[in-house]
Amino acid sequence: MPGVAKAAIDHLSHLAPLERLGTPDDIAAAVSFLAGRDGSWINGQVLRTNGGSGKVPDTASIPPPVQSIAPCTVVWNAAPARTTREGCMAVEIKPTVEEFWRARSQGDYFPAAYENRLSLDEAYRIQLALIDRRVAAGERHIGWKVGLTAKAIQEQFGFHEPVFGCILQSFPSGSELPANLIKPGFETELCMRFARSLQGEVTPQQVLDALEGIHPSFEIIETRGDLARHIALALADNAQQHSVILGSPVRPDPAMHLDQVVARIALNGNEIVAGTGDAVLGNPLNSVVWLARKLTEFGRGIRPGDIVMTGSFVRQFPLAPGDHAEADFAGIGRVTVRVAR
Repeated sequence: MPGVAKAAIDHLSHLAPLERLGTPDDIAAAVSFLAGRDGSWINGQVLRTNGGSGKVPDTASIPPPVQSIAPCTVVWNAAPARTTREGCMAVEIKPTVEEFWRARSQGDYFPAAYENRLSLDEAYRIQLALIDRRVAAGERHIGWKVGLTAKAIQEQFGFHEPVFGCILQSFPSGSELPANLIKPGFETELCMRFARSLQGEVTPQQVLDALEGIHPSFEIIETRGDLARHIALALADNAQQHSVILGSPVRPDPAMHLDQVVARIALNGNEIVAGTGDAVLGNPLNSVVWLARKLTEFGRGIRPGDIVMTGSFVRQFPLAPGDHAEADFAGIGRVTVRVAR
């Protein structure tokens, strides 16, 4: 195919007045200009880095098998220019949220048009905007989840940093889930309820001091798309969150060593795994330290009354109709959940 590729490149090159294809340096120069002092007074403009060509050729005019190639457009609108890891153009958040909201109403949680297009920052902003809409429609934002905190679960999904999502509903231990959830599963976690707000840089001791109670808990997830392949879409879709199951809380104690808590997990009466709290970023308190700092990037924080799911002690496990899961956290308590048949 080298001859065909060369013919296609020559053909496309002659369509631009500069008679060459663009390079990454061309795009970088445009972004640097807009981000620098010389571009500081530019707002609401579209800078086309296409070598002066007036339009993109029709696919039919390009020798096969090459497809039409769109010029890279840098969109500049008051904020610094942003580029995604996968592509050259950042998305506009407001219209993107509209598209995600419309797709969600149709049962499409991972819109294919946005595969490999979102940065993690954009994904979080879309997530929060969608949550705000759900709250405006009558749901309640009752807290936060921190995910991908344990090495076992990071390896399970191939992503090696924590993520956050929003919690909108909780149920007491012993609850029965409906059988129509989308590929449900569970994670085994300590859930912390806060009496005081936390935001920005905090210490593990400040997290402990702000606590009202600690619950043994399960996070119930739905696999609404392929998290391993499309982490940004998963974050925009609220990081697999469905709900949380809460056991009875215990009061925080300065003598608690949450990193040493052992959780034993059973499915349908058979113990399947055990884990310890140090799997969660060394200590579940560290999970909240990370969250408080991360939320400041988006103008958010942990509020009095919020619950925070701190991350799973072990890998994620699937749930099937009729399943019964149970976890016993030494020194903390027990939590159970069942799925309807």
